[in-house]
Amino acid sequence: MARGEFMRFFAEARGAAVGKDLVMFPWEGHWSDYRAHDGMTVPFTGEVVWMRSAGRKPYFHGTVTSLTCEWSP
Repeated sequence: MARGEFMRFFAEARGAAVGKDLVMFPWEGHWSDYRAHDGMTVPFTGEVVWMRSAGRKPYFHGTVTSLTCEWSP
């Protein structure tokens, strides 16, 4: 891991829709496959899960397949 890269983030309580209710659950994200792109270091793979009593429930999993940056003056 290079300096400044984060591998994991965590929230103790984040709202999740359960039926018609909003229920608070722990929430965790993992980032990896950092690559240099246009002067930045960017994670190209990520996964976010709800941490429920029955186990981890994936919320998001993604991989960057294309990245374009446009800098403002």
